[in-house]
Amino acid sequence: MEEFTSEYKASLADLTFNSKPVINTLTILADENKKYGSEVVRLIEQRIKQAPQPVKLPCLYLLDSIIKNLGGNYPILFENNLVNTFVAAFQMADEKARKDLYKLRTTGKMIFPAEILR
Repeated sequence: MEEFTSEYKASLADLTFNSKPVINTLTILADENKKYGSEVVRLIEQRIKQAPQPVKLPCLYLLDSIIKNLGGNYPILFENNLVNTFVAAFQMADEKARKDLYKLRTTGKMIFPAEILR
């Protein structure tokens, strides 16, 4: 697991802007390594909390991609800290980023209970 963690963390560091190829690659890695799902979730949540503001939104797009494309345990694993993860991104966001975050949040209505998305 240590090798996977360091590889995924390094790949996650490449996500510095909204790059569909990088997001797709990270989503595929998450799919191929579902047995490390809790580690994938931890690394993404950690990145969102610690990254500079312009990087937070692309990381949330990754979170969204994994949830919507892979399903499985990922929605459950992300649900535990979803509110705190969004708050970490929202608090530091400018007006445009907040609008993008709101749009992203509303796309999760079919996956997460309404009380989580409020």
